[in-house]
Amino acid sequence: MLMLWLAALTALSAEEAAEPPRAGVPVILKLKDGTEDRGELAAPVTLKTSRGPLCLPARAISALRISPLREEDVRGADAKARALLVRLGDDAFEVREKAQKDLAALGSVCRGVLESERANPDPEIAVRVAVLLEALGEAGATQAPVDRAEGAAFHLKGWIQEETLLLAAGGKVRRIPIGEIVSLASVRPAPPLEGAPFRILFQDGDVLPASWPVGLVLMTADGAETVLSQEGLDFVDLTRKPHRVRLGEKVLEGELKTGRIDLQTPFGPVTALSAEVRMISRQGVFRVGDVLPGGQEVAAVKRFQGHTYLLVLGWVNWKEATALAAGIGGHLVTIASKEENALVTSLKPEKGEAPHAIIGCDDTKEEGRWAWCTGEAFGFTSWNGGEPNNSSLSADGEDACVMHGAGAGRWNDISVSSPVASCVVELEY
Repeated sequence: MLMLWLAALTALSAEEAAEPPRAGVPVILKLKDGTEDRGELAAPVTLKTSRGPLCLPARAISALRISPLREEDVRGADAKARALLVRLGDDAFEVREKAQKDLAALGSVCRGVLESERANPDPEIAVRVAVLLEALGEAGATQAPVDRAEGAAFHLKGWIQEETLLLAAGGKVRRIPIGEIVSLASVRPAPPLEGAPFRILFQDGDVLPASWPVGLVLMTADGAETVLSQEGLDFVDLTRKPHRVRLGEKVLEGELKTGRIDLQTPFGPVTALSAEVRMISRQGVFRVGDVLPGGQEVAAVKRFQGHTYLLVLGWVNWKEATALAAGIGGHLVTIASKEENALVTSLKPEKGEAPHAIIGCDDTKEEGRWAWCTGEAFGFTSWNGGEPNNSSLSADGEDACVMHGAGAGRWNDISVSSPVASCVVELEY
């Protein structure tokens, strides 16, 4: 019996060297020492978010962008944590719940502030602080902040709970310390997630796939209450008052009376306050003629390699276009190939030629170093002759990018403050 136990123990200790690769997706890791590592992501990643811990299956992840924890981040988190601690004792239950979620999202960086409040004289605050510290204790003090975790129809911010990522290659599984990783990118798109036809866009910019949240009730101006079911429903827009619901060609306006929304996601159950949600939309919901919250109009919609591309008409500058895209759960388009550039070029209104359109690259962080807004590799380009030339008379130079209209498919740099007739938004579903 003892020999069997020792044999089992030996097998466990050799797990990293002998374990066969598990199902995952091929990925490239960029490491802090400037090198790259390749293999298959071989285990889920637990991301602690403002909506609780979410378990992201390896096959669902297409990219991770991990930030170093800087001293100014700690100072900023401390200030934010102290402000949130006050709200833990608020009279309104929803305010207390939201403050606790926001503190949880700060992760271990706010541990010191929480420790100092263990004996807070307000019992409500003391209990909630104890719960937060218990959760942090389970995660340890090594959490890594993630600017963006993304995959098919989701992108999230948070903290990685694990200390290592498992990478399978050559019949072996290795553990890569989170602290050594700068970013992760899959070499092929993550597959769509089944059983989650709706997308939940939150006020903080996070997007989660989910099944339809049951129990939503809309009260219209005449006082009538309508229980919203998924049958025929395209979206619930909470970005304006009155709230707006589209059921096929029918539009209802009123006030969503449901305070708490229970969501079933591929990453685990999530409970959110309705005040945290901007929009609930069905996959492929946007149609030509839709008017967005800022008054801009969707002029063209196309699908390509599992993503949706919208030509949005309405004069905006680069900053406004960036906010518009994030406001509907997407980002300004990123272009990785000649084929994708041709697809974007083909977007045009039903009447008239394609206008100039803002796209998702800029060199706002470092002059001459162009980058995509998602952080993905900046490889393919289609600059017009002599561009980019930073020739604007504007004080801020030319740090944004526009695609020429009329089917040219060529790019030009422009000022971030220059208004342009349209922009192209990419939705990752």
